[in-house]
Amino acid sequence: MKNFKNTKGFSLIETILVFAFIAVATSLIYGTYSQATKNVDILDEVRNLDAIRSGTINLFLGETSYSTLTATLLNTNKIIPSNMIDADEDGNLILTSSKFKLPVTIEPATLGDNADITDNGFVIEYEGITNKHCIEFVTQAAPYFDQIQINNTVVKLISSGTYAVDLENTFTQCNINSGSTIVRFSSVSATMNSSAGTGTAAPTAATLVKPIQNSPVQLSTTETPSTATVLDPLLKQKWGTAP
Repeated sequence: MKNFKNTKGFSLIETILVFAFIAVATSLIYGTYSQATKNVDILDEVRNLDAIRSGTINLFLGETSYSTLTATLLNTNKIIPSNMIDADEDGNLILTSSKFKLPVTIEPATLGDNADITDNGFVIEYEGITNKHCIEFVTQAAPYFDQIQINNTVVKLISSGTYAVDLENTFTQCNINSGSTIVRFSSVSATMNSSAGTGTAAPTAATLVKPIQNSPVQLSTTETPSTATVLDPLLKQKWGTAP
């Protein structure tokens, strides 16, 4: 008679533990992948947004206002990224965000409390941002723009003198209407003086803290005397000589 060795398989508990481990590992990997994909999408959208901003500013160098600004004009001058260009049923140009697939509009705007020049800036509007993307998109794009508005709330003001946004209001507004949040990114031209109307270059809130009259100029931590050339007359008060 043959002797059969006793073979022992996995117990029920061991099997359950193995499947539980696989499930946890899978969820962690998927979560990490999803977050990485979302971050890449946001960075790509911010790059497109900044490409439009910088291209628009360069196109209007020497102009007295942005009154003639249209999406068609920007597209004709190859400023709109190709992955944002679309057309409606009649063949008319429309812009959509490359990653979010949402409507984007660009228009002139009069910005600043004491603006003496009409249409001294412009606004790029994203309609329908979800709360999944809203907060990161706004905070990532904040350093490039002078003013940011979410729905009807301004979360970064031209005169704030900071790169950052109001995080509390940003969080609140991004979570009010999931899927229907409107974000407006605004930029003011440094050559279209929004306060004195003299046509001389004025520092924007994205780079310099607005100096108080008859007091030493205040610079943000990211600026140095050698780069703040727009403030030559005032720099003498702080460093003795202009750079």
